[in-house]
Amino acid sequence: MKKISPKPGKHKSIRKALLICSALLFPVTMLYFSPGIVFRGARLGILSGSYLTFALLFISSLVAGRAWCGYLCPGGGFGEIACTVNNKPFTKKRLTYVKYLVWVIWLIAIVLVAVFIGGGFHSIDPFLGTEYGVSLHSLKLLPFYYLVIGIILVLSFLLGRRGFCHSLCWMAPFMVLGRAIRNTFKTPAIQLLAEPGRCTDCGLCQKSCPMSLPVPLLVKNGKMEHIDCILCGECAKVCPQQVLRLNFGKP
Repeated sequence: MKKISPKPGKHKSIRKALLICSALLFPVTMLYFSPGIVFRGARLGILSGSYLTFALLFISSLVAGRAWCGYLCPGGGFGEIACTVNNKPFTKKRLTYVKYLVWVIWLIAIVLVAVFIGGGFHSIDPFLGTEYGVSLHSLKLLPFYYLVIGIILVLSFLLGRRGFCHSLCWMAPFMVLGRAIRNTFKTPAIQLLAEPGRCTDCGLCQKSCPMSLPVPLLVKNGKMEHIDCILCGECAKVCPQQVLRLNFGKP
């Protein structure tokens, strides 16, 4: 299997830079991640840009898992910026089920609206709701923009590292589902591997994990697959014994 871990000295700065740039571009990209635009498109019988985005996230997760969350997600960017205020690990595990409940209800509503109101999808408009491809094209959208950012930041301030990602992110379930399919059929993909025998239980991996995962426990069990792992590689970067590494291959 081919090792794909980036150079340790550059990995974190590059990853953080990508996330911050994605967050800064959110005024342009906001509606491409909007569950509301998907709902609006279903009512009109149109496959919107956000629908296509969610479909691409699902397809990409078959190979890259939740790496999108670790490197390119604007919500993740705001979430890690919020770590400067509250960098405590996320511990409210029960709240992680909220996003799946909301996601299921949302999907059912979309299907019902598309079938009974929209008459099924009959056209594609990637730029639905935008103007020249730009999401924040009107002052009327400012309240919605600040509402979304406010929810992400407040949940992160209150719940700890990436609190929004854990509790309410509507994009994560698409990638979780894709990763589950990949694990079921054991197809090649990016994955985190460990050599338990080299671990000294220093705890640096868990302290560096932006998703507050029990990395040492995963290493001891010899199974690094976790539903909330975003394959960011932070744990591999800080490990003094090089116990962890990112690879591409079969489970």
